[in-house]
Amino acid sequence: MNKVINKVSAKKNLNESSINNTISYYKKSKKKQKIDKCNICGNVLPLTWDHVPPKFCFNNISVKYNSMIEMHDLDRKSSISQNGIKFRTICDNCNNNLLGAEYDREYKKLVDCLYNLYITPGEIAQYVIIQGLKINRIARAIVGHMLASREDYTSNKFEAELRNFFLDKNALPPKNMKLLYYTYIYNTIMIIRDIVPKKIGNLDYDVPDCFMSCLNTFPMAFILADKCENTCGLYDMFQLCTNDIDEEIDFKVDLLSYLYPNHKCARHPYWPCNVSDEESGVSMILTTEVSQYNSVMTDVRNLKKRR
Repeated sequence: MNKVINKVSAKKNLNESSINNTISYYKKSKKKQKIDKCNICGNVLPLTWDHVPPKFCFNNISVKYNSMIEMHDLDRKSSISQNGIKFRTICDNCNNNLLGAEYDREYKKLVDCLYNLYITPGEIAQYVIIQGLKINRIARAIVGHMLASREDYTSNKFEAELRNFFLDKNALPPKNMKLLYYTYIYNTIMIIRDIVPKKIGNLDYDVPDCFMSCLNTFPMAFILADKCENTCGLYDMFQLCTNDIDEEIDFKVDLLSYLYPNHKCARHPYWPCNVSDEESGVSMILTTEVSQYNSVMTDVRNLKKRR
């Protein structure tokens, strides 16, 4: 059954001992076996570690992180991952032969282009066109990492459609889904699966009101949205996809999309999951217990400039 998580209920109903006991139990029980179902192909095979996001998104250094539910505990103790956030959830073939070799290479081109724009001195236009990107491969890279970013194998229709898109090079994205993207200027990571954020009040700071999963990481954040009508001014990568896996396109990026559309202020690092009483905060999040503890929110990372 879905639960409503908000600032008030977290303070009143979850004391420190109950939070710690529940988290401790879940962390012991949620880990997959070394041989288990692959989150992508579904076959029972030895599982490998997938960095989510990939290492080239600066996810290769020691980082402190908490789950969504832990973020409401003022006395929380962060977990530490020595070489980035990663999940042992997918087999070697899906990880290295498909995700790594086929799709991440094109995703890295996008990351490198945006990174070079950010570090280049001088003024740049709000809208930039990155030429010659194989967008069908990039979309599959994002989907693949999102599929990997949960400790449990799920066989619902949402996951099944995403797996089919990832595994079939000729498939179009699921009809009811959007892959929204925007520039992300923070050195934090947020990975959230299967939630519905709700905003009550000032809709100038609105959020997509739909079932979604999020991957926030420098230099671009992604929202995988199901049956989404309000895109909050964001572009949809799935609209650009075709049946030709190697089709190259000119990819348009709004470098100011990290700002709220009606304000000159930046979206919160954990947007659209920033539950708070602030004007720009999300009122509540509908989620499940599994999604709460599968989520990852990191502290600020000490990013080093690439050589």
